[in-house]
Amino acid sequence: MKQWTRGKSQELGAPNAQGSLPPWDSAHTETPWLPGALCALGVILILSLTYLAAHSDRPHAMRFYPGQYRRVVLNSGEPVSAAMQAIYAASDPQALNAAIATVQKMVDAGDAEAAFRLGRYYHLESAEPNYTLALRYYQIASDANHAWATNNLGLLYRDGLGVPKSAARAYEYFLKASRQNNPWSYVNLADMTFDGSGVPPDAGKGIAWLEEGGQNNCTLCLIEEAAIYHSGSYGIPVDRSKTVALLNEAAALGDPQAALIIAELHIVGDGVAQSSKTSFEILKTSSDNGDGYASDLLGELSSDDKIRDYLFDTALGGTRQMPADFAAAFPQDPARAIGYWERATQQGNCQAWIDLSSVFDRGIGVTADYQRAAGYVEKAVHCDPADSFYLWKLGKRFYDARGVNRDCVAAEELFTRSLEHGYADAAVDLGYIYDKGCAPIARDDHRAFQIYLLGAKLGVPLCQNNVGAMIKHGRGVPARDLARGYGWIKLAALHGDDLAKANLQDSLFTPAVRAAGLADLLDIQRQLLAVPADPQAIWRDPWY
Repeated sequence: MKQWTRGKSQELGAPNAQGSLPPWDSAHTETPWLPGALCALGVILILSLTYLAAHSDRPHAMRFYPGQYRRVVLNSGEPVSAAMQAIYAASDPQALNAAIATVQKMVDAGDAEAAFRLGRYYHLESAEPNYTLALRYYQIASDANHAWATNNLGLLYRDGLGVPKSAARAYEYFLKASRQNNPWSYVNLADMTFDGSGVPPDAGKGIAWLEEGGQNNCTLCLIEEAAIYHSGSYGIPVDRSKTVALLNEAAALGDPQAALIIAELHIVGDGVAQSSKTSFEILKTSSDNGDGYASDLLGELSSDDKIRDYLFDTALGGTRQMPADFAAAFPQDPARAIGYWERATQQGNCQAWIDLSSVFDRGIGVTADYQRAAGYVEKAVHCDPADSFYLWKLGKRFYDARGVNRDCVAAEELFTRSLEHGYADAAVDLGYIYDKGCAPIARDDHRAFQIYLLGAKLGVPLCQNNVGAMIKHGRGVPARDLARGYGWIKLAALHGDDLAKANLQDSLFTPAVRAAGLADLLDIQRQLLAVPADPQAIWRDPWY
């Protein structure tokens, strides 16, 4: 879970004026929280505890685990893509309804791809999902043998969205989609087998599903299998040679993502010969061939220390693994980095807009320009309206009045959408708006507490601290409870939150309160084990 910068003089943690995270987001960092209802085409991103244990002290290891590189690439053709873009760009309900009506005409004319995209919109992309409509459109497309729609019907049954939850029905749809050679269906079948969802858990059979997909030219399956052998997930023995062989196979089939991962492995010498020059050559070739992800990564590797250090810390094993030959292959050159990012945006990479906003915010190689930086964040949201991090970034702009006029209503809407699309840390900002009030939005302790509580149950340490502080003072809850408040604050402190650690020193927490609070902590931890993935289910379960 990404951390928030904490206010030193406050008991309830608040986002700072510059934004609580680094001013960019590595394209290689896992999504902190993404419930099955909202993840990209519904595939759960897995951060394996086995991986973390295996990598905690391994030298020259890159972060590469199952789910990290799952990327959705939609190729719907120009008419459908243009019609969907109009939906994303709609600025008011009237424009949205008109754009949806255009896609509906395509559906009525028998366009299965249009039906699939409209179903996906209501399932995964709309700020107000409508799973009944998603089911209807997916079914229309699936009846016309649209493999992606069949796969996504499985997601609805797997997650119980608009239909009764049924692992058996989900498995049935994934199996049907795999027979239509849908790549993500193989991964979904493997996930269910690894996790024991509807079938007995069996790592060997999970690998077998990925191998079957690979035999049918599913490069995603090859990459997922490579990640498992790299990370040692699911009890599979680590095998570096197998990792590299699978990635090379995917790259030979033309998968640019596999080439990108191989380039990263070469930087740190993880399973391949260490050579920053080789990494640069691979990325440069991919970039020249139109891969926006490679162009964006070239920009990050050529940028200033803040971005490069963050990239190494989050994706490449830490700054201590920055090799001696790195600077020669990737000279630090802000102008070159900007050039790569501008190329990446032209190649359809949305992340590059965020990277551009970072350098104009901080004046790295350019004159600082908050207004221009804010415009780049808006372009990122326009590029990918369902990206929860981009929505949060734009919300911060309106809340902090950074490059735009302050607009608390717009900030509240964007933070809400960010949270709905899976960015759990947005609960800090959204809760804070109601915690303190932000004209014309009035202070509302009960609503602030409920939002913090959602974030707390999703594992955001600062939300856990804020829940504890509000319970301690009896704000937003029926009655003050020092012991319960201590339990939540202690939980946040155990997760490394510095403000929570300071709050534990409050003189109100007498030895008797602390003893009772530790018992409450155990109860909180026990109940958190049963927290559902669906945020709506969390809202309906008000325990604290």
